[in-house]
Amino acid sequence: MTPKFYRLFFSLTADDRRSFGALASDAEVIAATVGASAVIWRSRGREIFGDMLSAGTFVEMWKVSASVRPMVEPGEWAGWVMGSTDNAGSLPAGYAMRGVLLKPLQVGAPIRLLRVKRNGITAIGEFTSSAVVAIRPEHLVETTNSIYVVRPADITSAQGEEMA
Repeated sequence: MTPKFYRLFFSLTADDRRSFGALASDAEVIAATVGASAVIWRSRGREIFGDMLSAGTFVEMWKVSASVRPMVEPGEWAGWVMGSTDNAGSLPAGYAMRGVLLKPLQVGAPIRLLRVKRNGITAIGEFTSSAVVAIRPEHLVETTNSIYVVRPADITSAQGEEMA
């Protein structure tokens, strides 16, 4: 997605556009902003929202398996090319991401993530899953294609440490 898309998507004012332009052009600034957002979430957000995963939450997520009856079978790591539109299937099991939820997790809607990292490598972009069909204990989120672990990331995650 282009910075112009995000300016329109978030309905930014002229001052906000300048700030966003600076943010969107520098991966280090994005990482610092995500880190600051995580601090705010930990200091005030949890008091207001509890532990639910609302829009704006910095999360780490990874695909643990395909769903019981996936609409699209998972791809194979052997032929998977990160970011390619030519990949066959849905994400392979083990695929990991970090980013900020653009929408709260809810049944019937896809997981929408402003991704800052995928599989340990900085990769700014947007991720959209298939529709969520169940949110289970232990941070398990099942979509029509996949089962993910989606959990709030700790502050060290926002600072760039590798996902365990």
